Amino acid sequence: MFGTFRLILALMVVQSHFGGGALGGPVAVFGFFCLSGYLMTKIVNESYSDGLSGYLRFLGNRALRIYPAYYAPVVFAAGVLLLWPIEAQTAAGWYRLP
Repeated sequence: MFGTFRLILALMVVQSHFGGGALGGPVAVFGFFCLSGYLMTKIVNESYSDGLSGYLRFLGNRALRIYPAYYAPVVFAAGVLLLWPIEAQTAAGWYRLP
């Protein structure tokens, strides 16, 4: 059920971008926010509602879900800079290690 709803919302956003800025885009984004809020509240209440241990388990699961997707491009970019620094500098002047 939520998958179909999300598909409709995504199609509304695409139509808004390519069709000339109709009202459907902002309404669809608001729908995504509402759906995400509902699902997050439902998951927290059902799976992580046992006090501090549930809260720590929630934070651990969120970190395992978010940080690998964040650190993978960071490691890739650092590898490119270390292996091909001149090409990286030529491709983007701001692309350098701190």
